[in-house]
Amino acid sequence: MKLALRAGRSRHYRVPDILGRHFAETGLAAALSREQIAGMFREIQSNAEKAFETALAEMRSGLPMALFDAVRHGFEQRVGRITPMT
Repeated sequence: MKLALRAGRSRHYRVPDILGRHFAETGLAAALSREQIAGMFREIQSNAEKAFETALAEMRSGLPMALFDAVRHGFEQRVGRITPMT
């Protein structure tokens, strides 16, 4: 299965290749200021851990620990890449 997203100037990226700068480019093209974009990124980063914990709490019990660890690892990597300068 392939998954892609339209973001940034080139408008088509595989999800693992998307960086914060692609969303910043899209925001600028939508007439958002750099300050607005930076504020959104800060909000995402400050709420990320709580959002992950909320999602985890809503999952069925018995989630295999290996699956949890893989999802947690991917989540932490992606959140770390959500910066306008990435």
